[in-house]
Amino acid sequence: MSNEPKNDKPTIPEIIPLLTEWYSRPGNGVGGIFHVILDDGNFEPCFAKSAVEDAHQLKDPLAIEIAEMLAQMTSTQRRKLNMCWQSYAKAPVELQEQRLRSVVGKRRAVSQDAGVEP
Repeated sequence: MSNEPKNDKPTIPEIIPLLTEWYSRPGNGVGGIFHVILDDGNFEPCFAKSAVEDAHQLKDPLAIEIAEMLAQMTSTQRRKLNMCWQSYAKAPVELQEQRLRSVVGKRRAVSQDAGVEP
């Protein structure tokens, strides 16, 4: 077993499904509170911190989860996420919907196993 510290920073593959779910919600088609980071390309920590504050004001669990993940990422990770998100968002709608159904189904199953409403 390694004594190296575990990297607890979120990964791009972990956050993309959450963003897909977020962007699919009514009123979030242009990113909502995450637009400034993901669409405008503002990767500095102050923008991630602002997203956390905005998410808590919304009291939306998904927004809070995404915002906290963004805040834990480095500026470089947020920049790479932006590039990945831009190419993912340009994928055919059918493919995005298929990925979303898969992710939402998995999140519901995990929530139900934990006794939490999704």
